[in-house]
Amino acid sequence: MLQSFQQVRKFSTTPASRQLFAVIARDHGGEECLQRRLSVRREHIENAQKSYVKGTLRSGGALLDNDKDGKMVGSLMIIEAESLEKAHKFVEGDIYVKNNVWKSWEIYPYKAALGVALGTTK
Repeated sequence: MLQSFQQVRKFSTTPASRQLFAVIARDHGGEECLQRRLSVRREHIENAQKSYVKGTLRSGGALLDNDKDGKMVGSLMIIEAESLEKAHKFVEGDIYVKNNVWKSWEIYPYKAALGVALGTTK
């Protein structure tokens, strides 16, 4: 099985210089932030769908404050980019940054074990 994975990877059309990054973005908090989030959420989702089709956004969704009826308190994304710098630019270009929804974000190099894989088709 490992050998066939290596063979498939060898013939991937994705440039070897691209890699995955995990992004954890945290909201400012409070009712005003929630209202800012909701006011631009539609545009955020539309842009996310475009990025998904392009292959930049591999997965994403809201972080919740609890597992029952949780309020949105941030976002989690897996993105594919050529560098950490380009991953930062991707996040900084998001409408949630421009509209003061996210107060901070952390970006980590990410190596997928299951699910989202570098350069796979959707």
